[in-house]
Amino acid sequence: MKPIAEVSQVSVTSNWQSSIIDYLVNGTLPTKRLESRKLQIKAARYYMWNGILVRRSYTGPHLCCLAPPDDLKVISSIHEGVRGNYSGGRLLAQKALNAGYYWPTMHQDAKELVSLVQKCNRDQRYKSVPALSASKLHP
Repeated sequence: MKPIAEVSQVSVTSNWQSSIIDYLVNGTLPTKRLESRKLQIKAARYYMWNGILVRRSYTGPHLCCLAPPDDLKVISSIHEGVRGNYSGGRLLAQKALNAGYYWPTMHQDAKELVSLVQKCNRDQRYKSVPALSASKLHP
């Protein structure tokens, strides 16, 4: 009896990295002159290292660029305490930068995550005590 062949569908979606990687690896530019110039200027900030897109950073370590499924994993792991606690969206995004990661919408994603998880049990448990006088807190 013949073994049944299994087929897995792989979807190739373009993300923010695809045009930069295509230019750096193959030298492919868009047909429109203005778009090709913008891509050349943007790609000057990046380079390929072992198949990974890396962004040059002049104030710290070079940053590993992440695609959409991985960026949420990084932000979530930082929020859960791998890199310590956070105090807001900006600091959460800054901790991801300090850890060596980059994607263009990291500040927006961090703010959205913070607004979503403010209702979670762990955040509510460790919120600060309201600044009320002691007479109002004790019967």
